[in-house]
Amino acid sequence: MKPSKLLVICILSTGCLTTGAAQEQVLANTRQVEQLSKLHLAVEKLDTAENLNTLAELATEFNRLRQQDQENWLPYYYEAYTYLKLALRTPNLQEVDPLCDKANAVLEALNQTFSKNTEAMCLQALERSSRIRVNMMGRGPMYSVTSNKLLEMALEMDPGNPRAQLLKGQNVFYMPSVFGGGKENAKKYFEKAIEAFGNVKDRNFELPHWGYESAVVMLEKCRDSNP
Repeated sequence: MKPSKLLVICILSTGCLTTGAAQEQVLANTRQVEQLSKLHLAVEKLDTAENLNTLAELATEFNRLRQQDQENWLPYYYEAYTYLKLALRTPNLQEVDPLCDKANAVLEALNQTFSKNTEAMCLQALERSSRIRVNMMGRGPMYSVTSNKLLEMALEMDPGNPRAQLLKGQNVFYMPSVFGGGKENAKKYFEKAIEAFGNVKDRNFELPHWGYESAVVMLEKCRDSNP
C-alpha cells in the first residue's frame, strides 16, 4: 500500500474515533443535564411537601436518582433528609426507628463514597435527634449527646453552616435547663443561623438550603417572655 493511501486511511480512522468519542461525551452531558433537571424538580417538590405520601414518593425518587448517578452526593443527601422528614412527622412512633435506619444507611454510603462534609454531619445529628421522639425520657440523654457531638464537629469544620447552628440551637432549646438548655442559651445559635443564611454565597438551588424559616420561628420563641 502506498504511504499516501495509508495516511488517508489513518486520518479517516482517527476522525471516526474522534467523532465517536465526541458523541459519547455529548450523550454523557445530556444524561447529566437530565439528571440535574430531575433532581431540581424533586428538590423543588420537597421544599413544599407536607403530605406523608408525597414525602414517601420523593424518598423513592431520590433513591432512583442516587442509583442512576452515584457520583453526585446530593441524591444521597436528599434521600436521607426525606426519610428524616418522614420520621419527624409520622404519627406512628413505631415507624420512626425504621425510617431513621434508612436515613443512616444512606448517610453511611454517602460518607464512604465522598469526603465528609458538614451537611451530611448535620443530617447524622438530626437522625440521632429524631429517634428521641420514640421515648423522650428514655432516649433523650443518650441521643442528644451523640447529636451534639456531631454538630460540634460540624461547627468546628464550618462555623458558617446555618443548619449546624440551627440544629444545635434546637438541641439546646429543648434540653433541660439543669444541663445548660433553655431559651436564653439557645438564642445565640438561632441568631448565628439567621446571620449565616444571609452570608451564603453559593445560591445553587440543588444545594441544601432548608432551615431559615425554622431559625426565625425558634428565635421568636426564645424572645417570647412566656415560659
